[in-house]
Amino acid sequence: MNNLHEVERWGTFELALDCTHKEGVTIEDYPLGNALFRKGSRKIAAGFFRDINGVTRVRFMPDEEGEWHYELYGGFIDTIMGQSNGRIHCTAPGPNNHGPVDVGGSKQDFCYADGTAFFPFGTTCLQGYAGDQAEQTLSALTGSPFNKVRFSMSSGGNSTDFASLEQMILQLMKLGIEVDLLLNLGNGESDEAFSNLFSQTIARLAAYRNVWWSLPTEGDCYRFNKDEVLRLVQQNDPYGHLLTVHSSDPLFNFGHKAITHVSLQCSDPSQLTYFAGLHHKPIIVEECGCEGDWPTLWGSLPGEEVVNRMWASACRKGFASYGEKYMRDGVGTWQTHGGALIGSAVPRIAFLRSILEDAPAGLRFMPEYYDAATIGRDGEYYLQFYGIHRFPSKQLLLPDGSYEVDIIDTWNMTINTLPGTYKGDVIVTLPSLMYHALRVRRLDKQPFSQERTSNIPFLIRSAEADDNFIRKAEKPGGRNGGEAQ
Repeated sequence: MNNLHEVERWGTFELALDCTHKEGVTIEDYPLGNALFRKGSRKIAAGFFRDINGVTRVRFMPDEEGEWHYELYGGFIDTIMGQSNGRIHCTAPGPNNHGPVDVGGSKQDFCYADGTAFFPFGTTCLQGYAGDQAEQTLSALTGSPFNKVRFSMSSGGNSTDFASLEQMILQLMKLGIEVDLLLNLGNGESDEAFSNLFSQTIARLAAYRNVWWSLPTEGDCYRFNKDEVLRLVQQNDPYGHLLTVHSSDPLFNFGHKAITHVSLQCSDPSQLTYFAGLHHKPIIVEECGCEGDWPTLWGSLPGEEVVNRMWASACRKGFASYGEKYMRDGVGTWQTHGGALIGSAVPRIAFLRSILEDAPAGLRFMPEYYDAATIGRDGEYYLQFYGIHRFPSKQLLLPDGSYEVDIIDTWNMTINTLPGTYKGDVIVTLPSLMYHALRVRRLDKQPFSQERTSNIPFLIRSAEADDNFIRKAEKPGGRNGGEAQ
């Protein structure tokens, strides 16, 4: 066991297996095996994969500092020259390495493996990692507010596609950007060929900490049983990366235990309250419409409406991603091919992100404020968005303590802090303009009395009795429904 390698926690360790063969026998004649990584009583198995040149490789992402031992298993192990076992010294994570993202403790949000909160501000540029646009795509993402990008894979890919994708994943990892891979695999293969392709793709990419998986609900991939495809992901991803099925049907059954969050195409963020009650998992509206001049309803929204939808989603405890479909001669759109970001919504999304990342942890959606989307933390913080409504004022019943009130212009990106402090039952004068929000923050941090918040259940029941309240739903039944598996 003289092979000692060093890798940081949540980094990527890779072995390219140097094999010798008998004359007339190639590595393809041997079945693929796996590597078993051990630390104390813990064991993690990582599958082999073959690249386009026939080289067999294995990758591993250690999630615990200290010394790991590994052994390789497979039909060709006797042909490996001195590589069948070894050791890995896992060091502390480097700067900007918080580990992979997972679902948070509230089951309605996300956080990194080290506990740092993660607010997904995503965008889609399906083929932006490949071709002549890749460099410009990377440049655009580097200066953007987006910390997650969605790419699409297909089984038509060759070694250049994988090389481009892996290079982009690593470059985005350094920038702290997550990569959500839409696995459009299948392309007419037989069941055996599909299973092999799918398994090797997951094994190849799972050791990158910033990877998420997303399955389509249409196309060749879904000629196969959904449960079988989910099983293949789980079987070949020993780290449990975030996994979802992207759907335009909000009644799709996301209850399978392997599905970590909900991924939707939806143009109406006011329904996120309903969806949250339906699925009990974090919700990302990956496609809420695109800013652009595309000849469709979905692809021709003004920047103001896109920002409106993203604020409305955030203040209903959901997350919406940005799409852009401006017509460009010969190079496709950002949504399909990446390149340059030119939308007017982009700096406003950066502003929204700064507001949310400055908020305290543990925010909840507050249905008691039924006439305006509101998230907050009782007795400490409230963020309320008014969208297209032009309220002249709002009445607030604040718990004990002193509060500071800000009026936020979400389009012009300004924050107007009102003079003085606010206590108890107050009326705040508003500018009667669209796209404004109200932020209320407690100034004194002492524990506050529960007396004023003890009537919250009553307020919620009163809100639910109002005709404007969007009710939570039971789990769907019938074709798409049933109990969580």
